[in-house]
Amino acid sequence: MPEDFGTFTEAEIAGLAQDVQIPELAGISPTERFVRQISELVALRLAAGETKGVSIILRSDALESDIEGRNCERFPYLRNGQDAISSKIFISNAMLGLAYAVSIEGANDEMEAVQKAGLGSLPALLIDWRGDTPRATLYCSGVNNPEDIQDVYLTETDITPEDLKAGLDEFYTKRLRTPSLVVQGHSMRIWGTPAQGLPAERPEERIQGVLMNFLFARYSRFDVRAEVVTEDGRLDIKIFAKLFDSKGDKIVKNVWVLELKTLTDRTSTGSVVGATVVDEALQKGLTQAISYKDADHINQAALCCFDMRASDVGDADVFSKISQEANDNEIHLWRWYLYRSAEASRDAKRADRVAS
Repeated sequence: MPEDFGTFTEAEIAGLAQDVQIPELAGISPTERFVRQISELVALRLAAGETKGVSIILRSDALESDIEGRNCERFPYLRNGQDAISSKIFISNAMLGLAYAVSIEGANDEMEAVQKAGLGSLPALLIDWRGDTPRATLYCSGVNNPEDIQDVYLTETDITPEDLKAGLDEFYTKRLRTPSLVVQGHSMRIWGTPAQGLPAERPEERIQGVLMNFLFARYSRFDVRAEVVTEDGRLDIKIFAKLFDSKGDKIVKNVWVLELKTLTDRTSTGSVVGATVVDEALQKGLTQAISYKDADHINQAALCCFDMRASDVGDADVFSKISQEANDNEIHLWRWYLYRSAEASRDAKRADRVAS
C-alpha cells in the first residue's frame, strides 16, 4: 500500500516533482545565493565600467544588529548596479535587498577595516577589480579565517578540464578527505562509523548535495543542477550557462555532466560489498556518463569516484577495466580517496613526501 502524505500519495508527489522539476536555486545555502546575487551585480558594474580597486561584500543574517552603532551609509538599491562598489566595504543580506557601506577610515586596506570593525566572522566575498577581469575569493567563514577560502568565477569563461579538476581537488581537500573535515565544513555526514569503514546511508547522494553548493559558488555565472531527467535516465550533476547568441537570442550552453560514484567495501549496515559490485558500479557509471553526454548534447563529461574502501589501490588499478573505453569516448576519470581518520591522512601525506 503506498505511503500517504495527507490526501496525496508518494507516487503522486514524485510524479509532480518530475513534471515541474526542482527549481535551480532549491537547496543551496544563503551564502551561495549571496554569491550568485553578487555575480549578477558584478556583471552590471562591468558593463558600467567599474573603476579599479577592491570591494568586500559581507553577508549578514542580522543586518540591523550588525550595523547598529556603526558609521554606515545606506545603499537600498545596490543590487540594481547603479552604484560604484570598488574600494568599498558593504554589509548586506543574502539577496542584496538592502546594503550599507562601512567606513574604512584608519585601516590600511579593506580586509583590515573589516577586522577592525569586528565583522571578520561574517561570510565575505572579496572582488579584485585591478586586472583585466575581476577576480573573486569567498571567505566562507569570514576574513578572520583565511584558510577557509574558495575561488569564485564571476564571468562566463569556459570551464576547462584542468580548472574543474582543480576545483574538485579543492573541494575534496577542504570538505571530504577526512571525517573531521566533513564536520568542520558543516557538511552532511558521509561516514556512519569511519573507524569501522561504515559509510552513512546513501553516501553518494550526500556528497552530491555538498558538491552542488561548492560548484554553485565557484562557478557563479553558470547554473548547476542535480538529478536532471534525460531520455536515458537521470544524470547526477549538469553545469550549463544561459547565454545569448550573436543575434541576441537566448541559448543554453551545456558545459559539463558529472556522474558520481562512491566505492565502498561495506554498506551502512556493515554488509560486505564485493569487488564485482564495485566493478559493476564503475561500468555503470561510465555507461551513464557516455549516454548522458550524448543524450543531453553536453560538451564534456567526467566520472567522479569517491573511494571509501579500506585500501587506496590507486587510479590505475581502479580504472583498469574502463580506462580505454573512457578515453575512446572522451570521458574523464577522476578519483579521490576518503581517509577514515586524520591520522591515516597524515600518514599518507608523509609517505607521499618520502616517495617524492
